[in-house]
Amino acid sequence: MDTPSNAVIQVALPEMPKKAPLKRGALSNQERYYIEQNCQTLSLQTMCEVLNRSKDPVRRYIKDKGLIHVEKRADAAGEDLGLRKKLRAKFYWGEVLHQFTDEEIVLFENMWVALMKQLKEDVLASEELQIKQLITTEILMDRSMRNRMTAIRDIGRFQKKLDQEYEKEPEVQDFQLISNIESQKGLAIAAQTAHSTEHQKLAGDLKSLRNELKTSRAERIKKIEDSKTSWVGLIKALEDEDLREREGYELGLFKKAAEKTKKKYTELHPYIDGTVDSPLLLPETIESEDIDEEYNETEDTQEEVREETDES
Repeated sequence: MDTPSNAVIQVALPEMPKKAPLKRGALSNQERYYIEQNCQTLSLQTMCEVLNRSKDPVRRYIKDKGLIHVEKRADAAGEDLGLRKKLRAKFYWGEVLHQFTDEEIVLFENMWVALMKQLKEDVLASEELQIKQLITTEILMDRSMRNRMTAIRDIGRFQKKLDQEYEKEPEVQDFQLISNIESQKGLAIAAQTAHSTEHQKLAGDLKSLRNELKTSRAERIKKIEDSKTSWVGLIKALEDEDLREREGYELGLFKKAAEKTKKKYTELHPYIDGTVDSPLLLPETIESEDIDEEYNETEDTQEEVREETDES
């Protein structure tokens, strides 16, 4: 039988397999093991698709177990990178590059980033310089300890050479060599003592720097806390220029948010029952409506009076 040229040929499409519903209930031991082994390399979406689970139980298990998820690690790495860029833009960064070795510069960066994250970057210019000095002192202490260990190893090496020379018969001992080694050993002992003394002094300086930084921050925080309880405390706190700028910025944000919310809730809104009205009624929003209503009522009253007059 011939098929008309304009006839539509219907082709049956194969049925698509139905997606299995997401599993519910507690995670099995196999699922927990899978999450622990893959959370640092796979995204949350990928793990949920493999396990056929929603995101909430997988995310909750990662949080409860204190696991480091790849997305969280990426966020932390991004935050660290941002802080490193800020450090390298500081006016004293060029000075740091000339003062320390490559390994010490890496240590400086890591310590600076860690401290800034701990303090949530809430530091004044003077506190930031204290942090720089604190890190510098830490690095100098590490350098002093490394030099001390070098001196200790030199002492052991010189002592070994002396022992080898003293084991020889007296007539074959090289007294000139022994004298030189003894001199070098004495210098190494003096260097060890000097580095130990330097380390103790730096440790004292570090303690003082920490106390000064802690004291200055404690005083600043106390001012802020006092500003919440008394007018005088608020005035004293606002003497800090940075605090004034932050408070002004926050007040500006509050003002803009209030204006935006006010505009949103004073506009006409259609309700489910079909009525249209403003969710928030304010004097300035209903003033014009009241005037219109009073005017209409006055017009109605005057019309009624005219009708009664005509009838009489």
